[in-house]
Amino acid sequence: MEARLDLSSRLRLDAIRTQLLRQEDNIIFGWLKRSAYKRNAAVYAAGGMAALEPAAGAASLLEWHLAQTEALHARIRRYTSPDEHPFFPEALPVRPPAPSPPRLALTRRRRRRCCRR
Repeated sequence: MEARLDLSSRLRLDAIRTQLLRQEDNIIFGWLKRSAYKRNAAVYAAGGMAALEPAAGAASLLEWHLAQTEALHARIRRYTSPDEHPFFPEALPVRPPAPSPPRLALTRRRRRRCCRR
C-alpha cells in the first residue's frame, strides 16, 4: 500500500511564494555567474546599437534589448504590481492602472437564488 503524501503544507500561498522567490534568486544569480564569461563582445560593446537605432545612443545591444523588453512589459502594466521592479525605470512609458469593471450588486432575489446551500 502506498503512503499518501500530505501536500497541504506545500500548497499554501506563503510556501508557493517562498519557492517562487527562491527560483527568482537562482535565475538572477545564474545571470550574474554567466556575465563573468562574455562570449560575444559585440553584444556587450557600448554603442553597439548606434548604427541600427540612433535613439539607443551609447547602449549596447544587450542593454537596448533589455530596455525594449521592459518597455513592452510596462505597456501591458506589468510594473503596476508592487512585486515587479524594472532594471531601467527611467526609460519606461507611464500608464495609469487599468480600469476595473463595475461590481454587480446582488439584488435580494438574486442573492437568495445564488447563495442557497
